[in-house]
Amino acid sequence: MIVYELDDVWVMTAQDDHARFSGAAAGFWKDESLTGSVLYEDVRLAIQEHDRGWIPLDVHPMWNDREQRPYSFRDLPVGLKLPYYRQGVDEVQERNEYAALLNSLHYASFFHEDRIGGLGDIEKDGVDRFLAWEQQRRGAIKAGNGWTGEEAGKDIAYHLEVLQFCDTLSLFVSLQEPGEPLRFYAGGFAETFHFLGRQKIRASWEDRETVRLTPSPLVEGASGSFRFKEVPKASAREKGIGAAYRETPWRERMIRFTGA
Repeated sequence: MIVYELDDVWVMTAQDDHARFSGAAAGFWKDESLTGSVLYEDVRLAIQEHDRGWIPLDVHPMWNDREQRPYSFRDLPVGLKLPYYRQGVDEVQERNEYAALLNSLHYASFFHEDRIGGLGDIEKDGVDRFLAWEQQRRGAIKAGNGWTGEEAGKDIAYHLEVLQFCDTLSLFVSLQEPGEPLRFYAGGFAETFHFLGRQKIRASWEDRETVRLTPSPLVEGASGSFRFKEVPKASAREKGIGAAYRETPWRERMIRFTGA
């Protein structure tokens, strides 16, 4: 769950809705070497479904007693997330092996040494087992489809970076109120692309519905929407976050992208 706080409400976006917005953004990709590729629809599927494992978790949001707020994707304990990460990749693999390969790489990227240093021994053991399983999965997928050469490796790296950019872009518009600066991305996004000369991409709000990307990897006119809920804090206190979330009506946020 993606969560941020306003005075009287928790603004909550399910991970799958965020991922579908990411997939919509990928549908406006500017680089014809990708959009003209036979793997383009596989890449789009990977982006659209990259948070599929979160679906059962987000049906029943959980409350963080220590922080007195709903758990989000950032602070939900790793041990709870890992089985659902694996389940999500399993489900994607049933549909498309290339998409599953990209999703597996995406999840593996969460667990660099500098990001797991604070985990306890039990959690580290779980992460090690998860990474070993996913490495085995990726090896089997690559070998089974002939995706093992240098050129295939370059394509995979590029397609993973597209996934991660679209993921980050969707977080930019869902982690905050529209129009508000987000300090995490003040210096630009981590992902850079060959067709933009490896320039750092920066995002800024022009108004509550328009984001400018400089430079933009998306064609002009790119747009998308995602649904979210504004869960009243009073309702969460009275009924619990799960019931309050279920009873809160959906809202929709429309976003347009512009930029050269």
